[in-house]
Amino acid sequence: MNLLTSIRPKLWRCKATRGSLRSRCRAVECGSPTSATSLRKAPETAVNDAGALVFPTPEGGSQLIGIDRSIGGMNQPLGGVATAAASNAFITWPASLPPLENEVPQIITLRSPEETGDVSAGLSVRVAHWLAGSTPRALATPGGDLVVKDTGGSYLLAEDGTTRITSGDVVATGRNHLLLRECDQQLECSLASFDRNGFRTLWATDLPDGANPQQVNGLSPGGDALLINGDRLSADHPGELQVFELLDGAVASLRSSRNFGGFAAWANDSSGVFYADDQLMYVTRSGDRTVVVSADLPHLRALSTRAPARTPTCELIEVVLPRFRQMQNAPDGTVGPPRILILNRLIDLSPDELAAAVQPLVTFVGAFVSAETPDSQVVANWPAGVRSGLDALVTFDQTTC
Repeated sequence: MNLLTSIRPKLWRCKATRGSLRSRCRAVECGSPTSATSLRKAPETAVNDAGALVFPTPEGGSQLIGIDRSIGGMNQPLGGVATAAASNAFITWPASLPPLENEVPQIITLRSPEETGDVSAGLSVRVAHWLAGSTPRALATPGGDLVVKDTGGSYLLAEDGTTRITSGDVVATGRNHLLLRECDQQLECSLASFDRNGFRTLWATDLPDGANPQQVNGLSPGGDALLINGDRLSADHPGELQVFELLDGAVASLRSSRNFGGFAAWANDSSGVFYADDQLMYVTRSGDRTVVVSADLPHLRALSTRAPARTPTCELIEVVLPRFRQMQNAPDGTVGPPRILILNRLIDLSPDELAAAVQPLVTFVGAFVSAETPDSQVVANWPAGVRSGLDALVTFDQTTC
């Protein structure tokens, strides 16, 4: 009985959220238990700018899925994962908490697609700093360091040492800030945004009574608003997703749904929130407008946003180049090319000069390259004019993207 029946990265085209803007959605399909009596742990997903880490697999390990749709794996069982949206690192710790003497937290970094086209080959692992006897919280700073709650407050465990960042709690993380909550001896509490440079912005408000903040990436990129998940009272009265404005304490209700998984993601400009239940939606920060981004996605377990590439052409190059690099690194022809629909879309969106240079490559791949003929997937076997189209993509990526 497999808990995780498939981990297959796919690519969907999303409808415009504003104007003529087009964006890409990446979804990781995860299976669910086939029996309600299964004692296996439900799979969890941590996502950042570099990819996603899903654990546990049926074998008890984990799967790493890069934004280029390449897949790698780790065999060791994990007790938890912390990551930051803008990071390319996952901080993992073993299943035993606190870790045994020979089980230390590790920082696993996914190298960028520019460095390697394969996730498993692009792993950099180093030991994370730790406080003896501490139990980690599933939180990381925007820079990818671990946050630990211990005696006297919350601590940042960085390569250059341990620093107490607050005598209180870390309420939530964001792309650029942490949200801190501190109370005085009279139990008067207040909030502060803590940015990458250690600068604090103090807010006159405290959390609303009974608030349930989204801890991971619940703070807006601007550091001035927090996502709050309302309590689910019953199947007929699901919890609301709300935005809490730190400046004046105003609360705006965004969405209520029976199928909401309790996790949303801020748009990179803090203008609104992406929200997933049976559809992927974009809701403005004030809650006065909702746009269906994609209606044909599977039910999503986790969401993350990242800064778009400079142009639509660059967005597609980010997809196809890593796959071509994988093909070049597989001289036995076991790796297939990017989908022809994506390559044709790249031609449509490219400047005329680039489109003309890449067209022979796309034509050749569509007509002659297939898994049934492994030698056709060996890039070294391709005609020089076809390979020059691949060189043109690399040059455009380096000089323009």
